[in-house]
Amino acid sequence: MDVKNSNEIITEFISRCNFVQIYSDYSFGLFGAGDEFLGIGAEKSLDILYSSAIAANRVIGFFDNLPSFIPEYATKGGCILITKTLPTVVATPVLFCKSLDVFPNLLATALRVSNEISLPVIVAVSDNIFNNFVKSSNNSYDHNRIAGYIYKQSFSNKLTVEQFAEKMLAGEQLLNELMPNSDNYNEISFTKPQKPFINYILPLYGDKKITLMDVEVDIKEYDSIYKTLSTRYNIKISEKADTDSNIEVTLKEYLCPGCPFLVYFARHYDKATLYFTDINCEGMLKKYNINHVPFEYFVGINSSQLNVNTVFIGKASSFNSSYFPMLRSGSVVLLNDADYKSVNGFKKIKNIQKPFSGNTFVLLPYSCNNIKSYKAASLKYSKCDKCSDLDYPLCITETNCVALSYRYEKILVNKELCTGCKACVTVCRKAAIR
Repeated sequence: MDVKNSNEIITEFISRCNFVQIYSDYSFGLFGAGDEFLGIGAEKSLDILYSSAIAANRVIGFFDNLPSFIPEYATKGGCILITKTLPTVVATPVLFCKSLDVFPNLLATALRVSNEISLPVIVAVSDNIFNNFVKSSNNSYDHNRIAGYIYKQSFSNKLTVEQFAEKMLAGEQLLNELMPNSDNYNEISFTKPQKPFINYILPLYGDKKITLMDVEVDIKEYDSIYKTLSTRYNIKISEKADTDSNIEVTLKEYLCPGCPFLVYFARHYDKATLYFTDINCEGMLKKYNINHVPFEYFVGINSSQLNVNTVFIGKASSFNSSYFPMLRSGSVVLLNDADYKSVNGFKKIKNIQKPFSGNTFVLLPYSCNNIKSYKAASLKYSKCDKCSDLDYPLCITETNCVALSYRYEKILVNKELCTGCKACVTVCRKAAIR
C-alpha cells in the first residue's frame, strides 16, 4: 500500500480514467487539472463541461462553489463535478465525502453512477479530506476511452419528468447497494468532523420547488443542502408558488422581413447538420428547429471530433474570442450587428445573396437588428405555376416571409415590406421570382 494525499488521489483518478475535458478553479490548481478554462469563470465552464459530456466526452470539474444547474439532456461520457461547498439546489445525484480514506472508492462510484444513469454526478467534499494522508491501494478505475459522438436527437429530446424519475430510481438502487445511508442519525453535519453525514442524496424525482421553512443547523450550513434534506428528515417545508404557470406564450407566425436566419438557411440548410444559436427568436427557433444554447455549450460539444456537422449562429458583438482556440470542429456564423469591418479569423461576406460554401468562420453583412435592404423582389407570373403539385406555394411555406402573400390565386409581393434578401428566389423551382 502507498501513502497518498488528496492531491495524489485525484491526480491518479484523472490519469487513469481518460477524461477529455478538465476544469479547475484556482484553489484546485494543485490537483494537476488543466488550465485551459482559466479566466472564463465557473458558470460558463460548467456549461462547457456539461455540453461536452452530452457529446459523449468524459469530463471532470473542480469548483470552490458549484453554480446551480438543472440537467435537461442525458450525458453519454461520464460527468463528475467536485465541489468544496454544499450545493444549494439538488437537481442531480450528490455524493458526500468527509473522510479521505473513502475518497478513492467514492470517485469510482461517482463515475459508475454517472455512466449508468447518463447524468452528471456531484461530489461534495469537506475540508476534512485536505492536508491529510491515507494508506491507499491501487484502485480499480474505469479507464475505458470513449470517443465523442453526437446526433441531432441528442438535443431534440429533453428529459421528461418520467425519464428523469426513472434515472433517479436507477441511481438510488445502485447507490443504496454501493454506499447505503443510515437511518439512525439524530443530528448530521457536513462541516463538523465529529458528527456524521449522509452518503448521498438524489432529487425528489422532478420536484424542484422545495424550500426550507424552519430548521436548526450550523450557520455555515444554513440554506444549502438542507432545502432537500428537509424532505427526507420530516422537517417542515412549503412549496413555492409556481408563478410561471399562467404565463401565455404566443409564437410568431411569420419571420421578420430580411431575417438573416431565413437568408442563411435558404442557401445553406442541411438536414444532417446540427444548428445552434444564442439568439432567442421563438418564430425562428420553431421554424428551423435550432437548439437555443449559450456559445459555451457549442464549445464543449466541439471539444473533440464528432460524427455530425455543427454550426453556431450568433451575434458578432457578443462573440467571445477567448473561446476561439478551443474550437476543434464545427463552423461559426456571426451576424454583424455592430457593423464591424472585420473580426479576427472570420471571412467577411460582402453580399449575402451569393453562396459562400467552404468557409468555417464567416461574418455576415447584417443581423436581426441591422438588416440591410436591397432591390425588392418581383414575380414573373408567366413562369409561376403556384406549385400546383403542392398544397401551397414553396416561396411562402419555406420562407414564412411577411412580405409574401397568396391571395386571389396569385402570389403577391409587398414592395414596402420586402428587403430584397432573395430567399424566396432561392427556393423557387421555376425561377419565377427575381
